[in-house]
Amino acid sequence: MERRVRDPSIRSGISSHTADGIKIGFIDVELTGVGQTDMVRSISLQDTLLGTDALGRRTLQRYGDDTGATFLTPQMSAVVSADPIELSRVTSFGEAVATVEQESAKPLAARIPGSFPKMDLTTPAGRQQAVNYYRDLFQRFSHDDSFLAGYNIRFDVHQLMESARKLPEFMDNAEAVEALGRFEQRMIGGGGMIDTLQMVRTRLQGQLQERLGSVAGNSRSKS
Repeated sequence: MERRVRDPSIRSGISSHTADGIKIGFIDVELTGVGQTDMVRSISLQDTLLGTDALGRRTLQRYGDDTGATFLTPQMSAVVSADPIELSRVTSFGEAVATVEQESAKPLAARIPGSFPKMDLTTPAGRQQAVNYYRDLFQRFSHDDSFLAGYNIRFDVHQLMESARKLPEFMDNAEAVEALGRFEQRMIGGGGMIDTLQMVRTRLQGQLQERLGSVAGNSRSKS
């Protein structure tokens, strides 16, 4: 599926970063909180390829089957909640939130089997599943032809790395730790992030300066 980049600020920002064939992952993360022990509880992700159509307009073509994941964290699993589907049933807050998120992802899951998996970080099997997920994510976006894009993307990237580090199984996995190191180098030192918030700010500042310049020019001409 192909879509045009309609927002001029995003289009110009992407053009300045990349060329045709570049991979751009649009990502958003949700957290359990902002404390020292809090972790990522869900990731929304859309992989795209940058291209140019016959009229010279930049396009983004969706590809891949990684659409993100939801995590049952120890913090959220310790809180009791009503089941959002069966209100008479008691479950954990983590399960309730994951159920809502997976329900909203059902149309996507119907098209992409296995998308948006649920990983229980309170169990060894769930933590290992999360290790594999983070490792693969970090490996995929460690290359020079791959970028992660998002609103205030630096915050999201930092939270991804910190959540992975909080998993003992991750830090005990040499391949995963190596992938994290390459990912961090690419994101922090290699220009692997595209911040859509900064693009919008830059465009608005440019429009404001242009407008002020126009007003000043009109004032001088009248005087």
